[in-house]
Amino acid sequence: MRNRLFALSILALAIAMVSLAAACSSAAPAPAPTAAPTKAAAAATTAPAAAPTAAPTAVPKPSWAPEKDVEFVVHAAAGGGSDIQARMMEKAIKDNKLYPKNIAVVNKVGGSGAVAFAYVASKKGDPYTWLTATTSFFTTPARGQVPLDPTKDFTMLARLSDDNFTVVVKDDSPFKTMKDVIDAAKAKPKGLKWGGTNVGSDDHIFTMLLSKASGTEFNFISLSSGGDVLTNLLGGHVDIASANLAEILPQVQAKKVRILAVGMDKRLPKYPDIPTLKEQGINVVYTQTRMIAAPAGLPAGSREYMADLFKRMTATQEWKKYIDDNDQVENYMAGAELDKFVKDFNDQIVALVKDLGLVEKK
Repeated sequence: MRNRLFALSILALAIAMVSLAAACSSAAPAPAPTAAPTKAAAAATTAPAAAPTAAPTAVPKPSWAPEKDVEFVVHAAAGGGSDIQARMMEKAIKDNKLYPKNIAVVNKVGGSGAVAFAYVASKKGDPYTWLTATTSFFTTPARGQVPLDPTKDFTMLARLSDDNFTVVVKDDSPFKTMKDVIDAAKAKPKGLKWGGTNVGSDDHIFTMLLSKASGTEFNFISLSSGGDVLTNLLGGHVDIASANLAEILPQVQAKKVRILAVGMDKRLPKYPDIPTLKEQGINVVYTQTRMIAAPAGLPAGSREYMADLFKRMTATQEWKKYIDDNDQVENYMAGAELDKFVKDFNDQIVALVKDLGLVEKK
């Protein structure tokens, strides 16, 4: 009897399984699932789904979202190329509502950028502190002016553009070409006063490279910003100067200063009549990379958020006009690619600073 009951039980179970299979293949509503259905399964049926026994998956939130205002630190004085770009960026971000909080541009001047660099580095873990970073971001530590490492004490947020360098004189200067400048410098070594921003800055390195390539020596006059360089040039306190186009553009248009040469590998699109240094027999090509940095140790997701913010900023009409007006070259870079660029660039700058004898003696 027990065997017969067992057999009947097996038979009943088999019938139940067959019935269940038939029910699953029919158009009848499916039984309530034991877990939340996938998106694909939900899209494949028009019949109302039974209430799931497990809680639905929550919509994922962004890994990081801003909650505070940003302090945008410019490492040079007002009126220089970095200051002009930072203020243009702040306006473009605000006008296009790319950041939900305020951005305040603050100039922290001193020590070829050392004051600004030390200040930002001290804000470790703070994603609300940005820093303008050009060549001095690398040369100042390399010269021993501040005990920081660009590759370890900061987080690089974005590389934005490559800026030009020009050699400029007053409009009434007797120098009409770079040959005139070189001849005068050779006739009187260190007799010509060359204005630029800070010893060890882009301006200074550019001048030293030009001196080395042409076999000349200039009396480099260190000034606090591009604005100060222009003021001293117009005032006759320096004979010649190096500057970004953005710093001198209004004076060029007003015909108060003249550009003798550009340090790029080709002529400026808007000023095709101005030759490069190489065209005038001086084998120097030097451009200025403009980047944005932040302190080290940022919260997870904040670096990616800021990099995307700057990427969206470069798509605005304000940015496009700025690039076009100043003949800059867009060169956006972020993440691991930027980290590699910064490491390689830092290695090159350290070697160059040593070669030019710019390391400060203790």
